Amino acid sequence: MEKSETRSLRKWSVGLLILLFATVSSYAQWNYESIRNLRFHQKNEYVYSLDNEEFYVDIENVSPNDVSVYMNSIPDNVELVSIKKETYIPPLESTNSSYGTHIVITVRFLKSGNYKLFACDLVVKGNFFKIPFNAVKVFENVQLIKPSLSIGFNINGSNISDAKNISVPAGTHIQYTVYVQFASDIQEISWSIPENSLFEQISEYEIDKIPFSEQSYDVFSKRRPLATFDWCPLSSGVYKLPAVSVEATALNGSSCNLGFPAYTVSVTKGSVEKSFSSKPSFEFSESFEAPDDFSVSSGVKEVSESSIKEYCNLLKDERNSFPVISNAKDKRIEFERLYNLTSYTDIQSRPLFICFIIIVVISIVLGILFCIFRKYSLFLFCVGSLCFFSGVCIFYGLRVNRKYAVVTGGNLMSIPENNTSTGMAIQKGSLLRIKKYAGNWLYVDSHDTSGWIQKDNVIFIE
Repeated sequence: MEKSETRSLRKWSVGLLILLFATVSSYAQWNYESIRNLRFHQKNEYVYSLDNEEFYVDIENVSPNDVSVYMNSIPDNVELVSIKKETYIPPLESTNSSYGTHIVITVRFLKSGNYKLFACDLVVKGNFFKIPFNAVKVFENVQLIKPSLSIGFNINGSNISDAKNISVPAGTHIQYTVYVQFASDIQEISWSIPENSLFEQISEYEIDKIPFSEQSYDVFSKRRPLATFDWCPLSSGVYKLPAVSVEATALNGSSCNLGFPAYTVSVTKGSVEKSFSSKPSFEFSESFEAPDDFSVSSGVKEVSESSIKEYCNLLKDERNSFPVISNAKDKRIEFERLYNLTSYTDIQSRPLFICFIIIVVISIVLGILFCIFRKYSLFLFCVGSLCFFSGVCIFYGLRVNRKYAVVTGGNLMSIPENNTSTGMAIQKGSLLRIKKYAGNWLYVDSHDTSGWIQKDNVIFIE
């Protein structure tokens, strides 16, 4: 009897120990504080708009079957993509953890900006929890960002970055560097030389194509220099910063022309503007005086392509207008003074030559009529007029039929060959008289100098 009671007591003791062990083990597997301290973590360091982004949390010692997850509300411009529960497998170096639950919430942000997601509702074995998210900064999707240009200035050794309006004296060298952002490759860089100024590219930087594996926001957002330019305006006025045209490849593979930032440059009068001349400069010692015919004009402008075309138009107007009633010659002379161009000769007027021909014809007709009607005094007058104006027509006709052209560049050669070393520099805008043709070469007179120049380096005066 006593043995049976002893066995029964042992059974109850073992059962009580098993129940106690199960209860302690169950409490050891999870507790409230460990879950209340959890927070969702974002998977990627940078979050981009219109891309799916995952947020995850790991709950140790809790089976996925004992966990329920709810996202009851989300902020504006945020879409809930999915909620997943997976079995959490602890890392090998972890010795105190057992299998648990890995929760992944995937959302999509429609716009860039700063977001605060609402806490996620979590039910663990009938217990309710709220798991918060950290604040999220969403960047513009790099695949949708158009490449852009920015400018960095260096004026007289001082760096200027934010000024949209710059004021400098004439003759100041303005160096500026063009930077690019959010471009995977640069296809072409070009520019046009501005008028009334000196302009050159002083450096160019190598732009390496960024591989796909490195296409991240921190890489593309960095300003990468393309080229540095030196611009020196020579006359006062209000100008736009000389634009540089850049064609680049965006991150999505499309090709686009980048807009050049607008900068206004106010150029005030300076010493360079007063002394600048397109003629060679001369220096005289104190014991000698400058010749009377040497003078440096104030406000002389540089001869540009557009000014050469304007000069050609003035010469054409002078050739095709009547000198008595037209001011084309005065305009041409004023233009030559403005750009310090030396006049080669007066351009003969075609209408005046036609007028001389008409006078000769009239003299012939009247002379015949006066001879028929025996008006000998008037006949002799007409003969004298005929002889005089015939000589004028011959002399003037030889001059009016001369061919002229204006120099746009190049050198005056002693022989019609490109590789000759006997060339002489000739001032742009100079008026030339064409004496003969030889293929693509012209033999011309330039004041007291004659030589050969290519057709491509002149504009003909019609």
